Amino acid sequence: METEGVAGMETFMDTDQDLERTLPCTPEDEQQNNEINVKKRNLLNIRINKDNWVLIDEDVNVGELKIEKVPTSDGNVRSNSENISHNKKIKDSVKEIAKDFIKNENNLPNLPELFIKNIDLIGQYPVTVNHIISVQADNGTSYSACLEIQDALVTAYEELRDELANEKFGVPFSQCSKEEKDAIRKVYPPKISWKNLKNTDKDNE
Repeated sequence: METEGVAGMETFMDTDQDLERTLPCTPEDEQQNNEINVKKRNLLNIRINKDNWVLIDEDVNVGELKIEKVPTSDGNVRSNSENISHNKKIKDSVKEIAKDFIKNENNLPNLPELFIKNIDLIGQYPVTVNHIISVQADNGTSYSACLEIQDALVTAYEELRDELANEKFGVPFSQCSKEEKDAIRKVYPPKISWKNLKNTDKDNE
């Protein structure tokens, strides 16, 4: 673990408003020109392919998001209850993977670098300053599938903030004062990108 360094990292979501579920689902061919450099350990790649299968770092297949709707008696459509239950399991898996990645509680070498930051009201606390979660969607990926994954990632940050708020201030994040919320945001600033990011490990050897 190191003392705080310069992040040198573009923050793609950095306010509570950014944590709202409004991110675009940008097809892969529109992401080509949005490339920046990131160390491999600091980058979590989530890909949603054209069949709505969710892949983590290309080698962990989380499962297929089922997005088909069923007709209702009033002529509308709704989500199939079995699909909702199925998708929740996938979203929970993505959420837990993201939480482990964002926090790196045990300072594992394959997860983001930890830096000690001195934060008002909290004191010295380890933060994965340079972590980024990159979400990529293939051409043909369902927009609904993108929103499902976005929801899982937003929930990951919300749960981490709640856990820290309860640990430090004895209340959930929503009940914290403005100053307490600002402190917690410094520990868990949301960093989610729909851009293509480049692993720079070879560049940093």
